[in-house]
Amino acid sequence: ARIYWADGGITVLKGKSGSGNIGNEDTLVISRVLPESLSQTYNRVVIPEGMTHSVRLSDGTLICLNAGSELEIPVDYSDSNRYVNMKGEAYFDVSHVGGRNFTVCIGDVKIRVLGTKFNVRAYSDEKMATTLTEGRLKVHSFKEQVVLEAGMQAVLENDGGFSVEIVDTGIYTAWMSERFVYDNASVKYILRDAGRWYGVNFIVDASEVSDMRITMDIPRYEDYGEFIRTVEKTGKLKFRKIKDEIHVTR
Repeated sequence: ARIYWADGGITVLKGKSGSGNIGNEDTLVISRVLPESLSQTYNRVVIPEGMTHSVRLSDGTLICLNAGSELEIPVDYSDSNRYVNMKGEAYFDVSHVGGRNFTVCIGDVKIRVLGTKFNVRAYSDEKMATTLTEGRLKVHSFKEQVVLEAGMQAVLENDGGFSVEIVDTGIYTAWMSERFVYDNASVKYILRDAGRWYGVNFIVDASEVSDMRITMDIPRYEDYGEFIRTVEKTGKLKFRKIKDEIHVTR
């Protein structure tokens, strides 16, 4: 995990693969002072596969980043300029600062809050989902704006609109407790998560397997072999390693 500073410097973040340091005393505070000439550029936090990490901004906002995620923080971030760009997945605990909005930008989508807690999942190979655990927020696309209350989730659809429903928020924040938790999720969705965490390529050999639905709650084991053995105990899936790929069948 690294921070690429706007002035060209690089900081390697300490953290343990398979564990990370979400929300504990090792949380990195982004407070490096850079030249004013760089005020229109960004510091970029990059979290690779198999790690989680958290950063705290100058206003006290805590951002926990999941594996395979990136966060851009403007060099001139301040109480009057509160926004970040992101890819991947992150949980935000946003500090309330004198009625000043905090904005998360994901492409054309903007999430605006004053101070609240929410999860954003925005990997490039799936639909973006915003899940609110506390407070209230607004989600904007080029087509629509929706307001979420605690316990609601907005999913960005292909036409630019949102589908909104009430969900069990614990499922969508379980990654911060180092667990894989799914409720009737597709095998394709689950294996994307697992592949991102373990840095391996799961190949599903048949569409009927990919679309199968599974409910599970297991630890995010450090070793993918333990993950495979646990899932195989359900009797629903079989795994076979061929070179650098792991093929999945019924």
